[in-house]
Amino acid sequence: MSNKQHYILYDKNIIKGLLILSIPVIFSNILKSVHDLVDMYFVAKINLPIEVVDAQTAAITVTSSIMMLFQALAIGLMVAGGALMSQYLGAKDSASARRVSGQLFISCTVIGILCNIILYFFAPGIMKLMNAEGLIYDYSVIYLQYRSFELTGLFIFYAYQATRQSTGDTLTPVILNSSSIILNIILTALLINLFGMDIRGAALGTVIGNMIIVVPSILLLIKSNNYEMNLQLEDIKPDFPVLKKLMIIGAPAAFSQGLTSLGFALVNTFSMRFDDYIITGIGAGNRINSLLLYPTMSIGGVVSTFVGQNIGAENIKRAKDSMKSGLILSLTFTVIGLFILIPLRSNIISLLLNEESAALQIGSEYLMYLILNLPCLSIYQIMNNTFQGAGRTDFSLLTSSARLWILRIPFVILYLDVLKTSYLGLAYAMVISNIGICLLCFILYYKVDFKPRTNKLQKRIKALG
Repeated sequence: MSNKQHYILYDKNIIKGLLILSIPVIFSNILKSVHDLVDMYFVAKINLPIEVVDAQTAAITVTSSIMMLFQALAIGLMVAGGALMSQYLGAKDSASARRVSGQLFISCTVIGILCNIILYFFAPGIMKLMNAEGLIYDYSVIYLQYRSFELTGLFIFYAYQATRQSTGDTLTPVILNSSSIILNIILTALLINLFGMDIRGAALGTVIGNMIIVVPSILLLIKSNNYEMNLQLEDIKPDFPVLKKLMIIGAPAAFSQGLTSLGFALVNTFSMRFDDYIITGIGAGNRINSLLLYPTMSIGGVVSTFVGQNIGAENIKRAKDSMKSGLILSLTFTVIGLFILIPLRSNIISLLLNEESAALQIGSEYLMYLILNLPCLSIYQIMNNTFQGAGRTDFSLLTSSARLWILRIPFVILYLDVLKTSYLGLAYAMVISNIGICLLCFILYYKVDFKPRTNKLQKRIKALG
């Protein structure tokens, strides 16, 4: 038995195990966020008229939710595959786990190709639906079309990451992500500063950075140090019952991610009524907030593995204790970070924006509300990942949908259209929605039965040999 599985299934100090396995994931997720921060940083420093710079940075902001919308199905499958593989490995059935990994790889590849084609050709129509106009429209379409070419490679990496994380290997994906981000930084700097490109150079650098890790990901799925999870030829042949199981469990998570991204796209549509510099300031605040949230998201991802494997091993108490330990660890990080970051928020925002832009003050003020709300987001992330590890992706769908569509968007409309507040109405609505969703998460938690969701599929795979 590996040390990682010992931490997951047996070590008495669950918080220690969560921390050890979370640190590489935290680093990996921060690097993932840096991909987008790199684009905004270099574009904000381009020597062009300030209105052009603001339009290009705003384009990066408003397209982020669209990129996430197109990644929704792959993320849903990744969640479902990770939960199934964790439960199989907890039950010591590596053959079934490999079969799931193979089908996840197939489905992510096909979906990535389809999403690439759709996003490239529909980018103009999407931005018109979001009421984008003028320079923001032009640059948003360009940025989306360039970045559509990274989706296939990104989805393959999702399949690889889900496989490795289900085994407790949180380090290898970090190594690949590190290579990707270093190349992204170098290429983006060269394309913008040396070759004089604008937002196109930022997008191209990100695409190449994401695509460079595709081949290593595939090779490591086939041959790695973890021999029990090395894919065989039969694992990557289409297996429709396994694919169906992935779709059934992954559909709520995918729908959840899709609704979440669509909700954020709608919020971005509301923000279009403001000046470009306000959109840029809000976008910078949101990106910094995403970066600050990654530690708790990373802990949540490891909690999902702990919950899944312990359910597979029929250790219900430890599965529940994993959630509680994850909550303690996450809130500790968040509260400490809160007190450190509040006085530094203006300095952090200035790293992403042009010093001449009026967006600096907007971003600093908006970020204050986001930072104060981080404890609520920590609770939401840990609970949501607990639902996913337990295979209750329907609960994830309910919470993510309610957070945006029942709470946040109606309050955005109330503040902006009825009460006629400033852009801070977006922040007020966010705070209310995150507090409300924490209450719903605790209610749903007590409805989770923590029973394996793999038994029927396990019998079928064993029958096939």
